[in-house]
Amino acid sequence: MLLMINKVKQQSSKPVIRNSGIVWDTATLKRITPPNSSVFYPRMMQSKNGLLMGVYTSTGNVVSIRSMDGGRNWTFPKLIAVRRNKVNMDTPDLIQLKDGTIIICYSSRPQRALRGNPDSTKKV
Repeated sequence: MLLMINKVKQQSSKPVIRNSGIVWDTATLKRITPPNSSVFYPRMMQSKNGLLMGVYTSTGNVVSIRSMDGGRNWTFPKLIAVRRNKVNMDTPDLIQLKDGTIIICYSSRPQRALRGNPDSTKKV
């Protein structure tokens, strides 16, 4: 997972990415997950108290990371939901309730069904 902070410098020696009217100076690009880790379906939010929290899927597991200093430093990834019995945990997302509680939701994704062999015991 990479984090870009929307901060444009007047004179930048790094390339600038222009997308949908947003200008990103790539000098602010920072890797926030361990090198060589697989990262799929990343999501991030900033809580009411300033906490930055990210969730993503990695090798069938749902993982979270946090920063309390605006993204300068990040916690080591923490397992939220673990792959079990060939069932991946996938597509995580975050929401903060009015009382400040942060909820992480995700779905389970059996690998057998993904290979075109749906579970014949389930009725549609």
